[in-house]
Amino acid sequence: MLDQLRIREQEDYLERLRTRFTAKSKDKAVLASLFRTNGLERSFFEELDALNVGIAPMKQSCKLTLLMPAAREGRYIKNTLLGWLNQYDVRGKPIDPDLYEIIVLVNRPSESVAWDKTAKKVRQFAKKHRHLNIHLLQHSFNFPEEPIEIKVDGKTIDIGRGVRMGLVFRMLSDIALMRNLRRQGSERASHLIHPTGADVYSRNPLFLEEAFAVFSRQETEFLKLKFALPAGICTHMPLLWALHRYRMALANEFFQRRQLKRHGVFRAGTYARVGGFSPTASVGEDTDFGFKIVGAGASIAECADTVVIDNPRRSLTTIIDGKKLIEEYAGFGIKDGAVKEFSIAHFLSQKLPPEAVFSRENFAFHASAHFRTYIRKALRKNDFEHAFEIAKESARKALLETGFEERDFEIVRGKTVPECHIGIDSGERMGQLFVDYANQERPKWME
Repeated sequence: MLDQLRIREQEDYLERLRTRFTAKSKDKAVLASLFRTNGLERSFFEELDALNVGIAPMKQSCKLTLLMPAAREGRYIKNTLLGWLNQYDVRGKPIDPDLYEIIVLVNRPSESVAWDKTAKKVRQFAKKHRHLNIHLLQHSFNFPEEPIEIKVDGKTIDIGRGVRMGLVFRMLSDIALMRNLRRQGSERASHLIHPTGADVYSRNPLFLEEAFAVFSRQETEFLKLKFALPAGICTHMPLLWALHRYRMALANEFFQRRQLKRHGVFRAGTYARVGGFSPTASVGEDTDFGFKIVGAGASIAECADTVVIDNPRRSLTTIIDGKKLIEEYAGFGIKDGAVKEFSIAHFLSQKLPPEAVFSRENFAFHASAHFRTYIRKALRKNDFEHAFEIAKESARKALLETGFEERDFEIVRGKTVPECHIGIDSGERMGQLFVDYANQERPKWME
């Protein structure tokens, strides 16, 4: 019965997609998404079908589809793919490559942007490792650099500026669903989907082994992953290490650990049941999807070994430029050439600029900006006094979890949100915690 339900959820979802996501829709959000997809030239379902027809069908043995959008990722895409090549079971035997497939969507924000070397790098990797099921797709989106208006059947539709990552991940996820349902048999019910970045630094070589084990329990619908930063980069730049601890703790405390902030692994049927990714999400599509998963009451599992090591290039460039870390996604997808070309190797060979060293002032600068963001989140449902107290308590717990003691910091209320801030009086205990962190023994893939 459960298998039949999960297959039916996917079938119903695709049927809704086929009939509602068209240029005949009266929904302005649908029309805006179609414009961003292909300029309203054809329906979303037809677009998916046109992309999928050029790659090999999903194998009957396939359990998991890995989805990897890649825009100007020529520098890091090979390293990311190596993470999927080097997957083993607990006995050290390579994972059967026919148990998973990798779909790489090389894309650009518009036809006015030149293609880079990303697709070439993917083809070269796939040719060298023919035993892997790597499928390359290419697509030009229609993401305007500035807001525009279009007319459809007399209706004015506003098209906001910038990339919509929700639309990108929805396109890939919907293709995975389409491919899955074109197979035969009960395997369609248990198929898994994992959206991931094209710049992932590394991942646990046991990632797939552990993920498959978690989903061997039929009730599991979503696997929440563990995310960390490369130890070598953090030891070079302790400020990044401290801020990463703080902002993760702050999000957990504010949302009472109910929030799913990052991409995970989920069943295709669960994806269909919650309605997929929001095509209007510019960034934070993973958080938006996580709220849907939690709101649907999905069964969520965690596993200590499903660890992903992030590439912190966006955080590094933001801090080095003297900007607030909370603003690291400003200009995402449109004006982020410096981020795409950022060299980790060059960074590690250089002395840190003053803005990037660990100091009380630098930590407080970034921590205060995050704190003010959460005051604004609380203001959506509270007056200023209550919003401040909610954010203050979350920040207090987060600072303690980060490693500070109560006497080390002060959380100050101003007359307005911009005047609220965090003061750091001492970082002595944090310094000792960092020494302990730097001296830990780790497997090579975590460095």
